[in-house]
Amino acid sequence: MQAITLSPSSLGSIATCTTKAWLSKACGLTTKEESAALKAGSAGHAGLEVFYASKGDKEGAKLRFEEEYRAWAIDNVLSDNARSWENTRDVFEGLVDGMDVDRLPYTWEPGEVECHLTASLGVFEGVEVSLQGYVDLPVRERGTGSRYIMDHKFTGWLKSDTVEGYKLAAQFKAYAWLWEEVKAEAVAGVYVNAVEWSKLPGVRYTKAGSEYKCRTHGVGYSECRLLHANKQLVPLTLFPEDIALWKANAEGLVARYAWYVARYGEEGLDAVQYMPMEGTFGAGCLWCEFKRFCRSGRQKGLGESMFVARESREGV
Repeated sequence: MQAITLSPSSLGSIATCTTKAWLSKACGLTTKEESAALKAGSAGHAGLEVFYASKGDKEGAKLRFEEEYRAWAIDNVLSDNARSWENTRDVFEGLVDGMDVDRLPYTWEPGEVECHLTASLGVFEGVEVSLQGYVDLPVRERGTGSRYIMDHKFTGWLKSDTVEGYKLAAQFKAYAWLWEEVKAEAVAGVYVNAVEWSKLPGVRYTKAGSEYKCRTHGVGYSECRLLHANKQLVPLTLFPEDIALWKANAEGLVARYAWYVARYGEEGLDAVQYMPMEGTFGAGCLWCEFKRFCRSGRQKGLGESMFVARESREGV
């Protein structure tokens, strides 16, 4: 019997477009541009892992972020990009400097940071399918003691529409289902720790040599630029019906994807020609990292030249 392991983000890809799911999951590929977003997000997770595991070591968190991202970003990201080393360093520094462990609305156990969970979704088309996920931080709501799942989101765009999207996102219900399935403990909701790689304002001077002042804070940007990083803690309430509906929808998606795995699972990139392109019927192609490949005819040789290996961990 074949067996595959999917992540919550893999399910999202399957729902969007089978071609996208096949390239990212079955083939383990992404593009160089998308790799920068994944790398920056992974480094952010690594830094916050140190912060939470140590109950507030801010300097250790910054050092871990630097170790994970600095050299790679200098070699691969342009200096004026929001994901450049200098800008991401400052955004991450502003994030952790603004966190006071005694004033956060939740408590946690340091040993539970980055909790890896795996549970079976069932057998579909003769393929055994498991779901795995990294729970960034299992927390308890301060005061009530209710179980919440913390998920860090490092994004290039954090606006009101992004936050509204979080409230409906299946990914967070997947983490809740995993926790309940493995730990046998009800999950009351999710905290989304959302951080935008904002392009922070630079320090500028007048002809007389004095520093321009920020209109918002009334001081020079050298004093307040880190405060311009866009970040938000978004609390989401979950009900048992939400998780039950997620499970039913996930099983439908997995059954469809397993049909292709059962027939073409050994062929890798050679099989992309058999994958449907559901993304072309909606807005799925708009932000897809593989759209240039699909637009160019989905030729295997072209794909090998356009793609890079995807990080083993998904969904950051």
